[in-house]
Amino acid sequence: MDLSNPVEHGDVEITGVTVNEDSTTMNFEGTIGKYGKVFVTHTLYALEGDKSRGLDRKIIFSRLCK
Repeated sequence: MDLSNPVEHGDVEITGVTVNEDSTTMNFEGTIGKYGKVFVTHTLYALEGDKSRGLDRKIIFSRLCK
């Protein structure tokens, strides 16, 4: 995946944040070009129990069909 050359552009807004003992999850939604309305979930995990640094295990994108 080449993220240096995006296929589409758009803006998303934060719709929710959930803080857990070892992670923080942020939810976003917005309109992205030809994909229409998209939903993004991004979870950050504490690294080796150290809450001052973390690890992004994955980003999940989900498209809402028109």
